[in-house]
Amino acid sequence: GEKHTLLLREDGVLWGCGWNQFGQILPIKGDNVLSPSKIMIDAPDNNDETSATDDRPINHEVVTQIAAGRGQSYFLTESGHIYASGTNFHGQLCLGHKNEMSLPSLVAGVDKYLSEGSDFSLLDEGVKVKHIAAGRSSLYVLLSDGQMLSCGKNIHGQLGLGVVDRDVDTPTVMDVAKATRVFSSSSSFGAFFVNEDATIYRVGFGFGARENWRPTPVACPDGGLGRDISRKRPHSLLSPG
Repeated sequence: GEKHTLLLREDGVLWGCGWNQFGQILPIKGDNVLSPSKIMIDAPDNNDETSATDDRPINHEVVTQIAAGRGQSYFLTESGHIYASGTNFHGQLCLGHKNEMSLPSLVAGVDKYLSEGSDFSLLDEGVKVKHIAAGRSSLYVLLSDGQMLSCGKNIHGQLGLGVVDRDVDTPTVMDVAKATRVFSSSSSFGAFFVNEDATIYRVGFGFGARENWRPTPVACPDGGLGRDISRKRPHSLLSPG
């Protein structure tokens, strides 16, 4: 992140350290975390039964991917869920509100999108979350069928929705098809996407003379199509395929 670090081990064990003003690492908001501290995420409880003495075991999620923005953290788990914590002033946690969350909270909007459908849902078709990326105050979610979802700050059109100056607090479908990779950074007001034919798309602030409110193709200087890219404001790196 901009001022905090997330560390993920191969077996899904997770630590964090650094700036913790919004609880993006641990629930003790305002206190900086000076050494790596373990972050544990409780799996959703699907049992509606309640009892006076709840002695059900707590199941911790296994984290497979992490992303960090300016003051927020995102976690993708082995079960396919996304969790978010930290600042939420622009709705960047995708929770349907703008309240700060000092504990990792389930991004239920992504699950809802995958499970919707009158006959067959995307989940029925085997679609799942493939990758997550965080901008300064935005989240990008890549699905395994190439669809992209986004939420958060949109002052520069960085959510790729064709509109600007409207924050979005729920996962919303972007106008980009067959994406295979997505890149952004904690200091970025934009993002890059690569689709299945290796075309690079850009969205948001800092690309040419104007903002890009919708994903726009970009070519390398030699006219080739890029395959590997890195996004770090104020510069970008593109590698021809």
